[in-house]
Amino acid sequence: MLQQIGLLPMGWLLIALVTVAASAAFFLGRVRAERLVMASVSRLHSRPNYHGYFVAMCVAVPVILIAVAFGLFGEAAAHALLTRELPSSFSKLSAAELASYLETVRLSSGGASEAGADRVFQAVSNRYLELRGLINASTLGLAGLVAGAALFWGQSRLKANFRARTFVENGMQLGLFLCAGAAIA
Repeated sequence: MLQQIGLLPMGWLLIALVTVAASAAFFLGRVRAERLVMASVSRLHSRPNYHGYFVAMCVAVPVILIAVAFGLFGEAAAHALLTRELPSSFSKLSAAELASYLETVRLSSGGASEAGADRVFQAVSNRYLELRGLINASTLGLAGLVAGAALFWGQSRLKANFRARTFVENGMQLGLFLCAGAAIA
C-alpha cells in the first residue's frame, strides 16, 4: 500500500488539500460571524466575509508552509533514508555514482517495472517507493492535522469586537510583498 501512496502526485494533492481546507474554513468562519451578529446586541467590527477570510488564512498558511517544506526536503529525505538502507556493497561507489544510481531508481520507480532488471535494483526501487509512500502519507497527515488545529484556533479568535479586517489586509500586504520579492529575486 505504501508503494501506491509513493506514486501519488503530491503537488496536486497538497493543492487540493489547501483549496478544500481554506474553502471550508472560510465558510465556517463566515457562519460563525453571522451567528455572532444574531446572538449579540453589538455590531461586528468587521464584516462576516473578513472573519471567513481570517479563518481561511489561518488554515491555508501553515498548510502551504508544509507543502513548501515537502517540495524542498521530501526527495532529499527519501534519498537519505534509502542510502542508509542500501547493502554494504554500495559503500564502494563514489558520491557521484551513488547519486546517479539513486536518480535512476527514482526515475524507474515511477514507470513500469523492467523485466530485465536485476533483483537488487528491483528491491531498491520497491523500497524507494515504500519510503516515498511513508513520506507522502506523513506529509498529508501532518497537513490535515495542522489544518484542523488552525481551523479551531482561528474560530476561537472570532468575537464581536475582533478586528478581522485588519489581520486580513495585513496578511494580503505581506503576501503581495513576498510575491514581489520572489519576482525580483
